[in-house]
Amino acid sequence: CLPKFGLFAPIHKVIRIGFPSTSPAKAKKSKRVAMGVSSLAHSPSSSSISSVSSVASSVGGRPSRAGLLTETSSRYARKISGTTALQEALKEKQQHIEQLLAERDLERAEVAKANSHICEVEKELSVLKAQHVQYMTENESALQQVQTMLASTQKDKLELANQLEEEKRKVEDLQFRVEEESITKGDLEVIISIKYPSNSLTLSQTTVEEQSRIMQLEEELALRRAEIKDLQGQLRRVDAGSQQEFPGTDAKPETVLLREQLLTVGREHHKESSELKEKYETALASSQQEVESLRTVVEKQSAEIGEMKQKVQQATKENMEMMDSWKAKFDMLVTDHQQSLKELKASLSRGQSAPQGQEQDAQELRTTLESLKMEHQLEVENLKAKHKIEAAVLIKEREDLCNRLQEARDQLNGGRSDMEAQSSKAALSEASLKLQRAEARLAEMEVLQVERDKTTTALRDRLELSEKMMTDYQALQKAQAESQEEIQKLEEKLRVTANQLQAVQADHFKPHDANMIEDNEISDEKKKLKQNIEETMEKLMKKEKEVFTLSSQVEALKTQIGALENKVRSGEKKFEALAKEKMRVEAELEAMTKKSHDASGQLVSISQELFFNLLQDSLEYEEGKKVSPSV
Repeated sequence: CLPKFGLFAPIHKVIRIGFPSTSPAKAKKSKRVAMGVSSLAHSPSSSSISSVSSVASSVGGRPSRAGLLTETSSRYARKISGTTALQEALKEKQQHIEQLLAERDLERAEVAKANSHICEVEKELSVLKAQHVQYMTENESALQQVQTMLASTQKDKLELANQLEEEKRKVEDLQFRVEEESITKGDLEVIISIKYPSNSLTLSQTTVEEQSRIMQLEEELALRRAEIKDLQGQLRRVDAGSQQEFPGTDAKPETVLLREQLLTVGREHHKESSELKEKYETALASSQQEVESLRTVVEKQSAEIGEMKQKVQQATKENMEMMDSWKAKFDMLVTDHQQSLKELKASLSRGQSAPQGQEQDAQELRTTLESLKMEHQLEVENLKAKHKIEAAVLIKEREDLCNRLQEARDQLNGGRSDMEAQSSKAALSEASLKLQRAEARLAEMEVLQVERDKTTTALRDRLELSEKMMTDYQALQKAQAESQEEIQKLEEKLRVTANQLQAVQADHFKPHDANMIEDNEISDEKKKLKQNIEETMEKLMKKEKEVFTLSSQVEALKTQIGALENKVRSGEKKFEALAKEKMRVEAELEAMTKKSHDASGQLVSISQELFFNLLQDSLEYEEGKKVSPSV
């Protein structure tokens, strides 16, 4: 064969067959070419295919030189068997490629399923995220409402506590006033009993007599009822004994007699009860008449007190006018006396400057001055005596009027103090009850506030957990994005392998060694793809598990949020009920404050009237004392 063409085999397995082309030099060249390293690498595809067949055919022994035709025929047969082997190898490669394509299609289907599952999971996660955001906003709004409600309740609590403290102070003041009024009432009762013992004795005697009568009548009624019961029992016993022992007509008259006795006793009891009722009614009527008479007496005394007040005012006015007139007269006399003294002094000064012939006129003037002084002193003494007499009369009248006024005021104050004490005691009892109720309600409000604080803390903890879940969810989204990127990379690798497989199919007529190398590369890539797919599937499973845990946590959060919403609703209902109770308590407190203000106003008005009257009396008395020594 020519160099670089034909058979490539070791020299010890090649024999020259006598062709002119086979020379020793050419054999050496072929040996060098066969022993070279790069000869097989740079040979074309046809030489590589023939070399495979020559290698397979050169395994046998050396042919003999005699049978050249048989050797050539055997070589052709061996070439034909080599082509059949190549065809079988190509078929196997095609089957292998078809299997690889089928596996690639299956892997693509699995990847598509995984992508669809990932899309569904992403949709569910987006829905869950939206729901979570809604629940977060709702919970935040609910928390804000609860915080505002708590702030309002705390403010109301402080206001109620301040009102309670004020009411307690007012109640203490009222108790102190009631105690003072009870003390004054006792003093007034003692004074009235001392001054008017007859009325108190008659009233006490009438009440004691009426009570004794009522007790006697009740005792008589009890005795009569006991007698009637005994007689009824005797009748029943007699009827039973007569029916058992004597069923005839002999027992009838005894029963008739007993019934007549019962009737007579009942009539007598009825008469006595009617008489007792009449007596009691008459006693009540008499007591009512006495009460009305006492009322009329009190009204008359109040009218007399008013008249006495008017008279006292008129007398004080007259006294003031008299005092003003006396003061004016006294001032006139003093001014006249001073003017006369000034004139005399002036005349004396003139007289000293005049000659001695006028000394007689000065002596006359001195005598006139002395006479005027004596007259003035006499007039002043007379005025003092008259004023003393009039002042003594006025003081006596004023003392009598003051005594009468004090007696009338004591009586009125006694009645008023009784009424005010009763009303104040009732008001105090009501106020104490309402204060106790308000304190109990405040305790309930405090308990509810503690519960609301607990619920708010629980809500905050759960919101923190939900925020952590959101961060985990975002991390999962990032991991999903990374997994999608990896899946895209794997798809690209699959496409590259598919292209490579197509290139293998296009080059399936290449030599066997290249096909083996490509098969090895394809198997390696297939293994890598399988590993990548397994890793992606494991990641998908992990993500599915994480999504499942997230969904379970979201459902748990939903249940917790529902429970919290129910708690918030119940708390709102309780808050509304407490607000209504608060309004009612505030209304009651306002009513109590109005009552206490009215009572305190009445007490203040009474105390002011008494103080004003006492001041007037003391001022009049002091003015009378001042006028008497000045005159």
